[in-house]
Amino acid sequence: MADGRIPALLVVIITGLLLYAFLLTDDFRVETVSVDGVQYGDAGEVVDVARMLDRSAFEVDLEGTAARIAALPYVERVTVDLRYPGQATILIQERRPEIVVVEEGQSSLVSSNGTIFADGEVEGLPHLVAHVPDGLDGEALPPELVAAVRAIAAIYGPSVELVWNQEFGLAMERQDDRLVIFGEPVEIEAKLTVLGAIEDQVDDDWTQLDLRVPTRPAYR
Repeated sequence: MADGRIPALLVVIITGLLLYAFLLTDDFRVETVSVDGVQYGDAGEVVDVARMLDRSAFEVDLEGTAARIAALPYVERVTVDLRYPGQATILIQERRPEIVVVEEGQSSLVSSNGTIFADGEVEGLPHLVAHVPDGLDGEALPPELVAAVRAIAAIYGPSVELVWNQEFGLAMERQDDRLVIFGEPVEIEAKLTVLGAIEDQVDDDWTQLDLRVPTRPAYR
């Protein structure tokens, strides 16, 4: 009885090894990886991170591949599709740029949740010049800061000059050399309402308006 079991076990093992070797042959390798939906990111980087090219299709972990790609800063969502034999498609939905942050002359795109996800410019987006002691270094901006910049630009236009620094927080440098200080990017609607009222009612002799406490605006 034992003599009959041993050869059968060997047959199973050998068959499994042969099948494994067969699946790793060049006939089942991923030969092409196409990336769609990339505008601000780098398709080559996506392919490198995916680690699918020239691997056996049966070794590819689609869930793990998607997770690695989703970790890229410009990726909002990703779908990975593997078609046999040898073709993989990666569909990227990128983050949408809401503002441009400028630091030491370098422009970067920022999404609504504050993620700094790509270098570059987009026409028509408001700009925020950041003066941060230790530098942004790719860190995310507060989402409320992005929302505040958008709210101000909606009234004063995308070319409005906005700065973010340690001294004042968020501030607007007007073309008439006046400075409007918003401070922390909170209660921005109330601050804008007060600003509008002051512009309509107060004489044009002030040079600095402090709205950090919107119920007690201070100007000089």
